[in-house]
Amino acid sequence: MIKEEDIKLKNKNFKYGMRLGLIIMSVVFCLVIVYTLLASTSIIKLSKENLTIKSNHCANQLNDWTGEIISELEIYKKVIEDNFTSDKELQQFLSSTYQVHDAYPMGIYVGDETGFYVDASGWTPESDWNIQERPWYIAGKDSEDFVFCEPYYDAQLGIICTSVSAKIHLDHAIRVLSVDVYVDFAEKLISEITNVNDVDGALFVAGKDRIILADSGKHMGGDNLSECDERFYQQLNAIIEANKLGQSTIRTEDGVYYVDITQMAITNWYLISFIKRSTLLAPMWRLGILMALIGIFSVLVLIHVTRNMAMSMAEMTRKAKTDNLTTLLNREGFEEQVMKLLKITPNQGILLICDMDNFKAINDTYGHPIGDKTLKKYAALLKNYFNRREDVVARMGGDEFAVFVGHEISNENIEEMMKKFMELIGQQFEKDYPGMKISTSIGGTFVRDEQDFQKLYRLADSALYTVKGQGKNNYCIVS
Repeated sequence: MIKEEDIKLKNKNFKYGMRLGLIIMSVVFCLVIVYTLLASTSIIKLSKENLTIKSNHCANQLNDWTGEIISELEIYKKVIEDNFTSDKELQQFLSSTYQVHDAYPMGIYVGDETGFYVDASGWTPESDWNIQERPWYIAGKDSEDFVFCEPYYDAQLGIICTSVSAKIHLDHAIRVLSVDVYVDFAEKLISEITNVNDVDGALFVAGKDRIILADSGKHMGGDNLSECDERFYQQLNAIIEANKLGQSTIRTEDGVYYVDITQMAITNWYLISFIKRSTLLAPMWRLGILMALIGIFSVLVLIHVTRNMAMSMAEMTRKAKTDNLTTLLNREGFEEQVMKLLKITPNQGILLICDMDNFKAINDTYGHPIGDKTLKKYAALLKNYFNRREDVVARMGGDEFAVFVGHEISNENIEEMMKKFMELIGQQFEKDYPGMKISTSIGGTFVRDEQDFQKLYRLADSALYTVKGQGKNNYCIVS
Protein backbone atom coordinates (compact mmCIF):
# COMPACT_ATOMS: atom_id res chain seq x y z
CA MET A 1 0.00 0.00 0.00
CA ILE A 2 1.40 3.40 -0.99
CA LYS A 3 1.75 5.78 1.85
CA GLU A 4 0.33 9.31 1.61
CA GLU A 5 3.84 10.80 2.07
CA ASP A 6 5.11 8.84 -0.94
CA ILE A 7 2.23 10.12 -3.05
CA LYS A 8 2.96 13.70 -2.00
CA LEU A 9 6.69 13.26 -2.77
CA LYS A 10 5.99 11.79 -6.18
CA ASN A 11 3.53 14.57 -6.97
CA LYS A 12 6.10 17.10 -5.82
CA ASN A 13 8.84 15.53 -7.98
CA PHE A 14 6.45 15.36 -10.94
CA LYS A 15 5.55 19.02 -10.59
CA TYR A 16 9.22 19.93 -10.17
CA GLY A 17 10.14 17.91 -13.25
CA MET A 18 7.35 19.47 -15.24
CA ARG A 19 8.35 22.94 -14.08
CA LEU A 20 12.01 22.28 -14.88
CA GLY A 21 11.09 20.87 -18.28
CA LEU A 22 8.94 23.87 -19.08
CA ILE A 23 11.77 26.21 -17.99
CA ILE A 24 14.29 24.36 -20.16
CA MET A 25 11.97 24.34 -23.14
CA SER A 26 11.19 28.03 -22.64
CA VAL A 27 14.90 28.83 -22.46
CA VAL A 28 15.58 26.73 -25.54
CA PHE A 29 12.69 28.38 -27.39
CA CYS A 30 13.98 31.84 -26.50
CA LEU A 31 17.49 30.83 -27.53
CA VAL A 32 16.12 29.58 -30.85
CA ILE A 33 14.35 32.90 -31.46
CA VAL A 34 17.39 34.97 -30.46
CA TYR A 35 19.73 32.79 -32.46
CA THR A 36 17.44 32.90 -35.50
CA LEU A 37 17.40 36.68 -35.39
CA LEU A 38 21.18 36.88 -34.99
CA ALA A 39 21.77 34.25 -37.65
CA SER A 40 19.46 35.98 -40.12
CA THR A 41 21.35 39.24 -39.60
CA SER A 42 24.68 37.50 -40.07
CA ILE A 43 23.56 35.56 -43.16
CA ILE A 44 22.15 38.69 -44.80
CA LYS A 45 25.36 40.60 -44.08
CA LEU A 46 27.60 37.85 -45.45
CA SER A 47 25.35 37.39 -48.48
CA LYS A 48 25.49 41.11 -49.28
CA GLU A 49 29.29 41.00 -49.05
CA ASN A 50 29.34 37.94 -51.29
CA LEU A 51 27.04 39.71 -53.76
CA THR A 52 29.47 42.63 -53.93
CA ILE A 53 32.46 40.33 -54.36
CA LYS A 54 30.80 38.43 -57.20
CA SER A 55 29.68 41.66 -58.86
CA ASN A 56 33.20 43.12 -58.68
CA HIS A 57 34.68 39.91 -60.09
CA CYS A 58 32.18 39.89 -62.97
CA ALA A 59 32.81 43.62 -63.61
CA ASN A 60 36.57 43.04 -63.68
CA GLN A 61 36.12 40.26 -66.24
CA LEU A 62 34.08 42.57 -68.48
CA ASN A 63 36.63 45.37 -68.07
CA ASP A 64 39.40 42.94 -69.02
CA TRP A 65 37.42 41.86 -72.09
CA THR A 66 36.72 45.41 -73.26
CA GLY A 67 40.30 46.41 -72.44
CA GLU A 68 41.64 43.60 -74.63
CA ILE A 69 39.39 44.72 -77.50
CA ILE A 70 40.65 48.30 -77.23
CA SER A 71 44.27 47.08 -77.05
CA GLU A 72 43.75 45.09 -80.25
CA LEU A 73 42.13 48.04 -82.01
CA GLU A 74 44.94 50.37 -80.95
CA ILE A 75 47.38 47.98 -82.61
CA TYR A 76 45.28 47.98 -85.80
CA LYS A 77 45.08 51.76 -85.69
CA LYS A 78 48.83 52.14 -85.41
CA VAL A 79 49.48 49.62 -88.19
CA ILE A 80 47.12 51.49 -90.53
CA GLU A 81 48.50 54.94 -89.67
CA ASP A 82 52.11 53.81 -90.10
CA ASN A 83 51.85 51.66 -93.21
CA PHE A 84 49.02 52.49 -95.62
CA THR A 85 49.04 55.52 -97.89
CA SER A 86 46.36 54.56 -100.41
CA ASP A 87 42.70 53.61 -100.11
CA LYS A 88 43.32 50.44 -102.09
CA GLU A 89 45.94 49.25 -99.59
CA LEU A 90 43.60 50.15 -96.77
CA GLN A 91 40.74 48.12 -98.31
CA GLN A 92 42.99 45.09 -98.71
CA PHE A 93 44.14 45.29 -95.11
CA LEU A 94 40.61 45.70 -93.75
CA SER A 95 39.52 42.60 -95.66
CA SER A 96 42.04 40.58 -93.65
CA THR A 97 40.12 41.41 -90.42
CA TYR A 98 36.84 39.86 -91.62
CA GLN A 99 35.65 36.89 -89.50
CA VAL A 100 38.90 36.80 -87.53
CA HIS A 101 37.86 37.98 -84.06
CA ASP A 102 35.10 36.38 -81.98
CA ALA A 103 34.08 39.70 -80.43
CA TYR A 104 33.84 41.61 -83.73
CA PRO A 105 33.67 39.04 -86.54
CA MET A 106 32.50 41.54 -89.19
CA GLY A 107 35.91 43.20 -88.98
CA ILE A 108 36.98 46.84 -89.23
CA TYR A 109 35.38 49.64 -91.24
CA VAL A 110 36.61 53.19 -91.92
CA GLY A 111 34.84 56.33 -93.11
CA ASP A 112 34.96 60.11 -93.16
CA GLU A 113 32.68 63.11 -93.60
CA THR A 114 33.16 63.18 -97.37
CA GLY A 115 31.17 59.96 -97.63
CA PHE A 116 34.22 57.73 -98.07
CA TYR A 117 33.56 54.30 -96.57
CA VAL A 118 35.35 50.93 -96.71
CA ASP A 119 34.23 47.80 -94.93
CA ALA A 120 36.07 44.54 -94.15
CA SER A 121 33.11 42.52 -95.42
CA GLY A 122 32.89 44.45 -98.67
CA TRP A 123 29.46 45.90 -97.88
CA THR A 124 28.52 49.00 -99.89
CA PRO A 125 26.07 51.56 -98.36
CA GLU A 126 22.89 52.65 -100.11
CA SER A 127 22.86 56.05 -101.81
CA ASP A 128 20.75 57.64 -99.04
CA TRP A 129 23.05 56.38 -96.29
CA ASN A 130 24.55 59.35 -94.42
CA ILE A 131 27.75 58.53 -92.58
CA GLN A 132 27.57 61.69 -90.46
CA GLU A 133 24.36 60.41 -88.85
CA ARG A 134 25.85 57.09 -87.78
CA PRO A 135 26.42 56.82 -84.00
CA TRP A 136 29.84 55.22 -84.48
CA TYR A 137 31.01 58.14 -86.61
CA ILE A 138 29.60 60.76 -84.22
CA ALA A 139 31.30 59.11 -81.25
CA GLY A 140 34.67 58.61 -82.93
CA LYS A 141 35.20 61.74 -85.01
CA ASP A 142 36.39 63.83 -82.05
CA SER A 143 38.10 61.09 -80.02
CA GLU A 144 41.73 60.08 -80.31
CA ASP A 145 41.03 57.16 -77.96
CA PHE A 146 38.62 54.32 -78.69
CA VAL A 147 35.17 54.76 -77.14
CA PHE A 148 32.21 52.42 -76.80
CA CYS A 149 28.98 53.73 -78.34
CA GLU A 150 25.53 53.11 -76.95
CA PRO A 151 24.43 49.51 -77.72
CA TYR A 152 21.69 48.70 -80.20
CA TYR A 153 19.63 45.67 -81.17
CA ASP A 154 20.56 44.18 -84.54
CA ALA A 155 17.20 42.90 -85.80
CA GLN A 156 18.78 41.04 -88.71
CA LEU A 157 21.14 39.01 -86.52
CA GLY A 158 18.89 39.00 -83.43
CA ILE A 159 21.69 40.08 -81.08
CA ILE A 160 22.84 43.11 -79.11
CA CYS A 161 25.77 45.03 -80.60
CA THR A 162 27.85 48.08 -79.78
CA SER A 163 30.32 50.04 -81.88
CA VAL A 164 33.85 50.97 -80.78
CA SER A 165 35.30 53.97 -82.62
CA ALA A 166 38.23 56.40 -82.71
CA LYS A 167 39.75 59.04 -84.96
CA ILE A 168 42.51 57.78 -87.26
CA HIS A 169 45.15 59.98 -88.93
CA LEU A 170 46.23 59.09 -92.46
CA ASP A 171 48.58 61.03 -94.72
CA HIS A 172 45.73 62.18 -96.96
CA ALA A 173 42.77 62.29 -94.60
CA ILE A 174 41.42 62.15 -91.05
CA ARG A 175 38.86 59.39 -90.72
CA VAL A 176 37.04 57.26 -88.17
CA LEU A 177 37.92 53.61 -87.56
CA SER A 178 35.24 51.42 -85.99
CA VAL A 179 34.10 47.83 -85.30
CA ASP A 180 30.77 46.30 -84.26
CA VAL A 181 31.23 44.27 -81.07
CA TYR A 182 28.78 41.52 -80.12
CA VAL A 183 28.02 41.52 -76.40
CA ASP A 184 27.45 37.78 -76.04
CA PHE A 185 30.37 37.77 -73.58
CA ALA A 186 28.21 39.85 -71.22
CA GLU A 187 25.47 37.21 -71.48
CA LYS A 188 28.01 34.53 -70.59
CA LEU A 189 29.13 36.48 -67.50
CA ILE A 190 25.66 36.90 -66.02
CA SER A 191 24.95 33.26 -66.74
CA GLU A 192 28.01 32.33 -64.70
CA ILE A 193 27.23 34.69 -61.81
CA THR A 194 23.73 33.20 -61.39
CA ASN A 195 24.57 29.51 -61.72
CA VAL A 196 24.60 29.04 -57.92
CA ASN A 197 22.01 29.75 -55.22
CA ASP A 198 23.60 32.87 -53.72
CA VAL A 199 22.62 35.19 -56.61
CA ASP A 200 19.04 35.21 -57.95
CA GLY A 201 19.60 37.34 -61.03
CA ALA A 202 21.85 39.75 -62.91
CA LEU A 203 21.67 42.08 -65.90
CA PHE A 204 23.82 44.51 -67.87
CA VAL A 205 22.32 47.91 -68.70
CA ALA A 206 23.73 50.58 -71.04
CA GLY A 207 24.72 53.77 -69.28
CA LYS A 208 22.90 56.44 -71.31
CA ASP A 209 19.93 54.89 -73.11
CA ARG A 210 19.24 52.23 -70.43
CA ILE A 211 19.17 49.42 -73.02
CA ILE A 212 19.22 46.01 -71.32
CA LEU A 213 22.17 44.21 -72.87
CA ALA A 214 21.58 40.89 -71.10
CA ASP A 215 19.14 39.66 -68.44
CA SER A 216 19.65 36.29 -66.73
CA GLY A 217 16.01 35.82 -65.76
CA LYS A 218 13.57 37.71 -67.96
CA HIS A 219 15.37 37.46 -71.31
CA MET A 220 14.70 41.15 -71.91
CA GLY A 221 17.84 41.85 -73.95
CA GLY A 222 17.23 44.86 -76.21
CA ASP A 223 14.43 46.33 -74.08
CA ASN A 224 14.68 49.74 -72.43
CA LEU A 225 14.92 49.57 -68.64
CA SER A 226 13.02 52.85 -68.19
CA GLU A 227 10.06 51.48 -70.17
CA CYS A 228 9.64 48.21 -68.22
CA ASP A 229 6.28 47.86 -66.46
CA GLU A 230 7.46 45.78 -63.49
CA ARG A 231 7.98 47.74 -60.28
CA PHE A 232 11.32 46.06 -59.63
CA TYR A 233 12.77 47.30 -62.94
CA GLN A 234 11.27 50.74 -62.44
CA GLN A 235 13.02 51.07 -59.09
CA LEU A 236 16.28 49.86 -60.63
CA ASN A 237 16.00 52.62 -63.24
CA ALA A 238 15.33 55.22 -60.52
CA ILE A 239 18.42 54.09 -58.58
CA ILE A 240 20.61 54.41 -61.69
CA GLU A 241 19.18 57.84 -62.50
CA ALA A 242 20.07 58.92 -58.95
CA ASN A 243 23.61 57.57 -59.58
CA LYS A 244 23.36 55.44 -56.44
CA LEU A 245 26.01 52.77 -56.97
CA GLY A 246 26.78 49.91 -54.60
CA GLN A 247 24.27 48.21 -52.29
CA SER A 248 20.56 49.06 -52.31
CA THR A 249 17.35 47.49 -51.01
CA ILE A 250 14.21 47.28 -53.16
CA ARG A 251 10.81 46.45 -51.68
CA THR A 252 8.00 45.29 -53.94
CA GLU A 253 4.78 43.37 -53.50
CA ASP A 254 6.77 40.31 -54.47
CA GLY A 255 9.26 40.69 -51.58
CA VAL A 256 12.51 42.38 -50.53
CA TYR A 257 15.53 42.37 -52.85
CA TYR A 258 19.15 43.17 -52.05
CA VAL A 259 20.75 44.80 -55.09
CA ASP A 260 24.34 45.63 -56.02
CA ILE A 261 25.04 48.07 -58.88
CA THR A 262 28.53 48.45 -60.37
CA GLN A 263 29.48 50.75 -63.24
CA MET A 264 32.06 49.55 -65.76
CA ALA A 265 35.24 51.58 -66.07
CA ILE A 266 35.53 51.54 -69.88
CA THR A 267 32.01 51.18 -71.27
CA ASN A 268 30.04 52.96 -68.50
CA TRP A 269 27.60 50.04 -68.57
CA TYR A 270 25.94 49.01 -65.32
CA LEU A 271 26.16 45.51 -63.86
CA ILE A 272 23.14 44.84 -61.62
CA SER A 273 23.07 41.69 -59.47
CA PHE A 274 20.43 40.87 -56.86
CA ILE A 275 19.13 38.27 -54.46
CA LYS A 276 15.77 37.99 -52.75
CA ARG A 277 15.58 38.05 -48.95
CA SER A 278 13.36 34.96 -48.89
CA THR A 279 15.98 33.04 -50.90
CA LEU A 280 18.57 33.80 -48.25
CA LEU A 281 16.43 32.98 -45.23
CA ALA A 282 14.43 29.98 -46.48
CA PRO A 283 17.00 27.38 -45.33
CA MET A 284 17.43 29.13 -41.97
CA TRP A 285 13.70 29.19 -41.22
CA ARG A 286 13.45 25.47 -41.87
CA LEU A 287 16.30 24.86 -39.47
CA GLY A 288 14.70 27.16 -36.89
CA ILE A 289 11.41 25.20 -36.97
CA LEU A 290 13.30 21.94 -36.57
CA MET A 291 15.18 23.30 -33.57
CA ALA A 292 11.96 24.47 -31.87
CA LEU A 293 10.55 20.94 -32.17
CA ILE A 294 13.45 18.90 -30.88
CA GLY A 295 14.82 21.26 -28.22
CA ILE A 296 18.41 21.54 -27.07
CA PHE A 297 19.67 19.01 -29.61
CA SER A 298 18.35 21.21 -32.39
CA VAL A 299 20.32 24.16 -31.02
CA LEU A 300 23.50 22.14 -31.42
CA VAL A 301 22.45 21.08 -34.92
CA LEU A 302 21.80 24.70 -35.91
CA ILE A 303 25.17 25.83 -34.55
CA HIS A 304 26.89 23.05 -36.49
CA VAL A 305 25.02 23.76 -39.73
CA THR A 306 25.48 27.53 -39.48
CA ARG A 307 29.17 27.05 -38.74
CA ASN A 308 29.49 24.95 -41.91
CA MET A 309 27.56 27.58 -43.88
CA ALA A 310 29.88 30.31 -42.62
CA MET A 311 32.92 28.22 -43.57
CA SER A 312 31.48 27.60 -47.04
CA MET A 313 30.80 31.30 -47.58
CA ALA A 314 34.28 32.15 -46.33
CA GLU A 315 35.67 29.65 -48.84
CA MET A 316 33.69 31.25 -51.68
CA THR A 317 35.02 34.70 -50.84
CA ARG A 318 38.67 33.80 -50.39
CA LYS A 319 41.26 35.57 -52.46
CA ALA A 320 41.47 34.63 -56.14
CA LYS A 321 44.43 32.56 -57.21
CA THR A 322 46.45 35.34 -58.82
CA ASP A 323 49.96 36.69 -58.65
CA ASN A 324 50.00 39.93 -56.64
CA LEU A 325 52.58 41.73 -58.79
CA THR A 326 51.39 40.98 -62.32
CA THR A 327 47.71 40.03 -61.67
CA LEU A 328 48.29 36.91 -63.79
CA LEU A 329 47.41 33.49 -62.44
CA ASN A 330 49.88 32.09 -59.94
CA ARG A 331 51.28 28.55 -60.11
CA GLU A 332 48.33 26.98 -58.28
CA GLY A 333 45.73 28.82 -60.33
CA PHE A 334 47.56 28.02 -63.58
CA GLU A 335 47.71 24.30 -62.83
CA GLU A 336 44.02 24.28 -61.94
CA GLN A 337 43.00 26.00 -65.21
CA VAL A 338 45.25 23.77 -67.33
CA MET A 339 43.84 20.64 -65.70
CA LYS A 340 40.32 21.80 -66.53
CA LEU A 341 41.24 22.34 -70.18
CA LEU A 342 43.01 18.98 -70.34
CA LYS A 343 39.83 17.27 -69.16
CA ILE A 344 37.75 19.06 -71.80
CA THR A 345 40.21 18.57 -74.68
CA PRO A 346 42.79 16.02 -73.51
CA ASN A 347 44.73 15.68 -76.75
CA GLN A 348 45.28 19.22 -77.98
CA GLY A 349 47.22 22.31 -76.94
CA ILE A 350 50.75 23.24 -75.99
CA LEU A 351 52.42 24.21 -72.70
CA LEU A 352 55.10 26.93 -72.86
CA ILE A 353 57.51 28.06 -70.15
CA CYS A 354 58.94 31.51 -70.81
CA ASP A 355 61.98 32.90 -69.04
CA MET A 356 63.31 36.48 -69.25
CA ASP A 357 66.95 36.45 -70.32
CA ASN A 358 69.37 38.70 -68.39
CA PHE A 359 66.65 39.93 -66.03
CA LYS A 360 69.12 39.87 -63.12
CA ALA A 361 71.04 42.67 -64.83
CA ILE A 362 67.94 44.91 -64.52
CA ASN A 363 67.72 44.36 -60.76
CA ASP A 364 71.47 44.80 -60.30
CA THR A 365 71.62 47.98 -62.41
CA TYR A 366 68.33 49.75 -61.64
CA GLY A 367 67.08 48.13 -58.45
CA HIS A 368 64.15 45.87 -57.61
CA PRO A 369 61.36 48.48 -58.12
CA ILE A 370 62.39 48.84 -61.76
CA GLY A 371 62.75 45.07 -61.90
CA ASP A 372 59.15 44.69 -60.74
CA LYS A 373 58.04 47.20 -63.36
CA THR A 374 59.86 45.17 -66.01
CA LEU A 375 58.14 41.96 -64.89
CA LYS A 376 54.75 43.67 -65.10
CA LYS A 377 55.47 44.89 -68.62
CA TYR A 378 56.60 41.43 -69.71
CA ALA A 379 53.42 39.97 -68.18
CA ALA A 380 51.27 42.49 -70.05
CA LEU A 381 52.99 41.72 -73.36
CA LEU A 382 52.53 38.00 -72.74
CA LYS A 383 48.84 38.40 -71.89
CA ASN A 384 48.11 40.64 -74.89
CA TYR A 385 49.94 38.30 -77.26
CA PHE A 386 48.26 35.12 -76.05
CA ASN A 387 44.75 36.54 -75.85
CA ARG A 388 42.42 33.85 -77.13
CA ARG A 389 39.78 32.31 -74.92
CA GLU A 390 41.63 29.00 -74.70
CA ASP A 391 44.94 30.70 -73.71
CA VAL A 392 46.00 30.60 -70.04
CA VAL A 393 48.84 32.87 -68.91
CA ALA A 394 50.59 32.76 -65.51
CA ARG A 395 53.62 33.85 -63.55
CA MET A 396 55.25 30.81 -62.01
CA GLY A 397 57.71 32.79 -59.87
CA GLY A 398 60.64 35.15 -60.30
CA ASP A 399 61.10 35.88 -64.01
CA GLU A 400 59.54 32.60 -65.10
CA PHE A 401 56.15 32.65 -66.83
CA ALA A 402 53.97 29.98 -68.38
CA VAL A 403 51.39 29.84 -71.16
CA PHE A 404 48.96 27.10 -72.08
CA VAL A 405 47.48 27.35 -75.57
CA GLY A 406 44.39 25.21 -75.25
CA HIS A 407 43.45 24.81 -78.91
CA GLU A 408 44.85 22.75 -81.79
CA ILE A 409 47.93 24.36 -83.31
CA SER A 410 50.44 23.17 -85.88
CA ASN A 411 54.24 23.16 -85.65
CA GLU A 412 54.39 25.84 -88.33
CA ASN A 413 51.97 28.12 -86.50
CA ILE A 414 53.67 27.77 -83.12
CA GLU A 415 57.08 28.45 -84.65
CA GLU A 416 55.73 31.61 -86.29
CA MET A 417 54.16 32.68 -82.98
CA MET A 418 57.41 32.11 -81.09
CA LYS A 419 59.48 34.10 -83.58
CA LYS A 420 57.07 37.05 -83.54
CA PHE A 421 56.85 37.04 -79.75
CA MET A 422 60.60 36.90 -79.29
CA GLU A 423 60.97 39.74 -81.78
CA LEU A 424 58.34 41.74 -79.90
CA ILE A 425 60.14 41.23 -76.55
CA GLY A 426 63.49 42.20 -78.02
CA GLN A 427 62.12 45.39 -79.57
CA GLN A 428 60.16 46.49 -76.51
CA PHE A 429 62.92 46.04 -73.96
CA GLU A 430 65.71 47.32 -76.18
CA LYS A 431 63.85 50.66 -76.13
CA ASP A 432 63.71 50.66 -72.32
CA TYR A 433 67.13 49.17 -71.58
CA PRO A 434 69.45 49.69 -74.56
CA GLY A 435 72.36 47.30 -74.74
CA MET A 436 71.24 45.07 -71.85
CA LYS A 437 70.09 42.33 -74.24
CA ILE A 438 66.81 41.62 -72.50
CA SER A 439 65.25 38.75 -74.45
CA THR A 440 63.25 35.61 -73.76
CA SER A 441 63.87 31.88 -73.82
CA ILE A 442 60.95 29.51 -74.33
CA GLY A 443 60.56 25.80 -73.82
CA GLY A 444 57.38 24.00 -74.78
CA THR A 445 55.71 20.69 -75.33
CA PHE A 446 52.59 19.59 -77.21
CA VAL A 447 49.82 17.77 -75.39
CA ARG A 448 49.83 14.12 -76.42
CA ASP A 449 48.01 11.05 -75.11
CA GLU A 450 46.13 12.84 -72.28
CA GLN A 451 49.32 13.90 -70.46
CA ASP A 452 48.85 15.37 -66.99
CA PHE A 453 50.09 18.79 -65.93
CA GLN A 454 53.20 17.63 -64.04
CA LYS A 455 54.44 15.61 -67.00
CA LEU A 456 53.83 18.50 -69.39
CA TYR A 457 55.61 20.91 -67.07
CA ARG A 458 58.69 18.67 -66.78
CA LEU A 459 58.93 18.29 -70.55
CA ALA A 460 58.56 22.03 -71.17
CA ASP A 461 61.05 22.84 -68.40
CA SER A 462 63.56 20.42 -69.92
CA ALA A 463 63.11 22.12 -73.30
CA LEU A 464 63.70 25.51 -71.66
CA TYR A 465 66.86 24.16 -70.02
CA THR A 466 68.08 23.10 -73.48
CA VAL A 467 67.54 26.63 -74.81
CA LYS A 468 69.38 28.16 -71.85
CA GLY A 469 72.29 25.81 -72.42
CA GLN A 470 72.54 26.84 -76.07
CA GLY A 471 72.85 30.55 -75.37
CA LYS A 472 69.33 31.85 -74.60
CA ASN A 473 67.07 34.03 -76.83
CA ASN A 474 65.57 31.05 -78.60
CA TYR A 475 62.85 28.47 -78.30
CA CYS A 476 62.60 24.71 -78.25
CA ILE A 477 59.35 22.78 -78.73
CA VAL A 478 59.23 19.04 -78.06
CA SER A 479 56.47 16.59 -78.82
